Order: sequence, then structure tokens, then C-alpha cells
Amino acid sequence: MEAEYDDAANAPDPEAGRLGVWTLTKDVLLHPGAAMRRLDAYPGRRWWFPLVVLAVLGVVNALVLTPRITAAAMQNVDFSQMAAAGVDAATVTRAGGFAATAIGVIGAVFGAVVGTFLVAAILHFIGTVFGGQQAFNAVLTTTSWARIPLILRSIVQLVWFGTHGAEYDLNIAGLAGLVANAEKPTEAASSYLAPLLGRIEVWNVWYLVLLVVAVRATSKVTRGRAILIVGVYLALAVGTGLIGTALGRAMAGFGGG
Repeated sequence: MEAEYDDAANAPDPEAGRLGVWTLTKDVLLHPGAAMRRLDAYPGRRWWFPLVVLAVLGVVNALVLTPRITAAAMQNVDFSQMAAAGVDAATVTRAGGFAATAIGVIGAVFGAVVGTFLVAAILHFIGTVFGGQQAFNAVLTTTSWARIPLILRSIVQLVWFGTHGAEYDLNIAGLAGLVANAEKPTEAASSYLAPLLGRIEVWNVWYLVLLVVAVRATSKVTRGRAILIVGVYLALAVGTGLIGTALGRAMAGFGGG
């Protein structure tokens, strides 16, 4: 493996002082290879910045967007039986919106923190299996900074949906809309293609590319092997989504197909 590793391309960047958060953010976007090599050489506790920003944006997005998502979902609910039973539809809607917002806020924080650590742990394990030489702190730091495109996605979503008065679109992730029923868009979640198609969007593809750069910097492997490591991680993530889809179909009484 030593012979395969490109020392010239992967040696620590001489500009080791370029470790401020704003400079790193710019370099991850414009010069990801150099930025990841610096983070690998001097990880420290620099993993916290993207993680905290992503968590804060997730909470704000949940507070702003969840009420619109709930309102859009409630349009398809038949309240006639509830009304016949003396249940106030407005009360149910408010309670549902509050619960959905609380879950969204908790999920945003949980996803940002636990998700970052989990991805780092998985990549660290896979990298070790494939002969990588990475330290966990370096993997955690570089994979955290690889989430910069996901931060940009959250900002775009917040600005777009927060400044437009139109009703919230259910906004099916990525290309999952290709398997959605035009009259029932949420049924895309019941398709076995959704876990894969939902990941095909510019922000997520950009994130996966940065993960490859991060793995190459930390694991000291070739580009091809770094792609393989991230590919195995992606396969595990999609596989988990398929299991979730199967369980959802079973609980909802979906048949095959």
C-alpha cells in the first residue's frame, strides 16, 4: 500500500496556519484536498464547528418549516369522523404541529451530533478493514467538515421556504419523486428505490465527493480505494434505508411491488 500512496499529493499542506474556521470553510469549498490534509495533520477539536452550525440550522429549519409540512400533510386528513366524535380538528392540528416540531428539533440535533460521529466511526472501521492508517479524531474532523455542502443545503432551504409565502411543498428528497404517485407524493417512501434515489441530489453528491477526499487524506490510501471505502459506507446507508422501507411497508399493509 505504501507504494500506491501518492506522498506528493497527500503530504500535509505547508500552510498549516490556515486553520481558522472561515478559512477552512473557504478552502473546503475551493481547495478540499489541501484543507483535508491540514485537518488530518492538525485535527485538534476542529470537528465541532460544522457540527454545531448544522445542528443550529437544523433546529431553525425545524421551527420554520415543520408547521408548513404539518399543514400540508393535514390537508389530506379526513376530519369528518373526528368531528362526529366531538373532537376539534383545530386542536388536533395544533397538537400535531407541536409534536412534529418537537420531534424535528430533537431529530435535527440528534442527527447532526450522533450522525456525524456514526459516519466517522463507520468510515474509520471500513478504512481499517481496507488497510487505512487513520486516527479516529482525524476521521471525525475531516468527515465533519465534509458536511459543509449539507450546511449550504440547510441555508438554501431556510432562505427559500422562509421567505416565500407559498404553501410548503412536501419536498421529496433527491430523485425520490421519480417513484412517487402524482396524487400521493408521500407514497414515494414506500418504494424500494427511494433510499437510493433520495440521495441523488447536488448537495449530497458533493458531500460524498468530499468524503472521498477526507478518506484519502486520513486513511492514506489511493483515490480508487477511498472511493471504494465511501462506496461501502453508502451501500450500508442505502441498505439501512431499504430495511426501513420494508418495515414501513409491512406496518402499513403494503403488498409486494
